[in-house]
Amino acid sequence: MQFRVQPQTTEVGSVANDTLAEVILAAFMAGVASTAKAEAKKAGKKAVKGTVEAGVNIGKSAVLGTPIKPRKGPKRKTSPYAAAYGRNFKRLAPANKKKDGSWKKDGFKRTQKSAHAATKKEMK
Repeated sequence: MQFRVQPQTTEVGSVANDTLAEVILAAFMAGVASTAKAEAKKAGKKAVKGTVEAGVNIGKSAVLGTPIKPRKGPKRKTSPYAAAYGRNFKRLAPANKKKDGSWKKDGFKRTQKSAHAATKKEMK
């Protein structure tokens, strides 16, 4: 669908058209930002990281050429259970793998289950 804007010929109308164009552009940018936020909620935050900032700053970024960097949050500390599970999983994995390094049938499932059991025993 294409829209055509008829230009105004009066001098007073041209000033009004300039401000009207600015208002329309601002409304469009606000619509882009709200659409990006809605899509982010649908797809998940990681899938569209930085999209909202890109939608809001699209004019500035394109003109200035500054890259938009996604914000990084603080790294979460590994829990003692997760650390012990990782060690146990790595220790038990070779028994359930083939010579070429791929998993045997149900090998990952068995390794995971035995690693959880070993971690549970270790944590007591």
